[in-house]
Amino acid sequence: MVKVCSDEKKSVFLQQKCCDFVWHYSVGNIRIMAIGDFEKFLTPEYEEKFVAPVRAQVDDMLQRASHPDFIHLNQLAQEAAAQGRIPKIIHFCYVNWQHLDALYYPIAKTWLDHLEGYTFVNWTPAILKSIPYARQALRDHMWAYYADYARCYAVYHYGGLYLDMDAVVYRSFDDLLDLPYLLDTEYNYRGDYVPEAAVFGARPKQDFVKLALRYYRSHISGFPIVYEHNAPRVFLKAISKGGYNYLPGIDSIEAYRQAVLQPKTVAALDGTFFSKTNSDLPNRFLEGKWRNITHHTLAPHAYASHQFYSAYADTYMDKCDHPLLRLRRKAVKIRIKLRKMLGA
Repeated sequence: MVKVCSDEKKSVFLQQKCCDFVWHYSVGNIRIMAIGDFEKFLTPEYEEKFVAPVRAQVDDMLQRASHPDFIHLNQLAQEAAAQGRIPKIIHFCYVNWQHLDALYYPIAKTWLDHLEGYTFVNWTPAILKSIPYARQALRDHMWAYYADYARCYAVYHYGGLYLDMDAVVYRSFDDLLDLPYLLDTEYNYRGDYVPEAAVFGARPKQDFVKLALRYYRSHISGFPIVYEHNAPRVFLKAISKGGYNYLPGIDSIEAYRQAVLQPKTVAALDGTFFSKTNSDLPNRFLEGKWRNITHHTLAPHAYASHQFYSAYADTYMDKCDHPLLRLRRKAVKIRIKLRKMLGA
């Protein structure tokens, strides 16, 4: 079990790590929330005002999205590929979709409000359990890494856009679907300008997404997976390994259109299009004031905003209280080094 000793220690730990978190759900009886302890907002008043009015609509979307028609998805992917466009598919990953946290209901409603005509797909464990990396991540209860693999698998094979559950949508992506891919820049706590993985999209079979999938598949061995990098860093490694020139921080769609056409280049917008513009953005969304967020904290050209709400507790299991997982990771690393030395 993950030990959380006190609210103060939990807050300090999360302040150091929150920007590297991807998504969350309960691990056993432990749930770690991001900075701000969002659970205090999940009151009966919040439920009545922001969840109850949209519950039926969001639950219906989740029901349909969690049982996707893959024949239809293939048709959408083929039509989009023939037209040179990103298909109108929204991929997401919520394992226990029948018990969606109340926190996410008003967020999901923004998807339904602004993404009319899009097909929603929830990549539940039942869909990918036959794939070795996904199966082992599920077996090890490493839900965040399962979600990371699912987003790459979904966007590579079918195209479309992937959204984390804490990504608020402000406008349709329709005017961007003629681009080969959509990437934003995440400014993380390490000071890196990594690709944003919470909101990204591409046409089917995009090469840098394929390279990211190869990264995951290369980390399968007779021992458990090396759970080392989250999706943004995997993207960065894939781009580098593919010999691409990475151009982050592009501040206009016009410049971005030019950048994505450059050979052997992967470009990313500047963080104001799909991610937060301000690291200390108030938690007004959860206070019911998210409709009134001004342009001082949200860029007027924003399509979405990744809220960095919370994450799986076991993302950093090995850094908390899991000596067995640390030992297993070391075993995998030793085996990989031996393979390289022996040329296997």
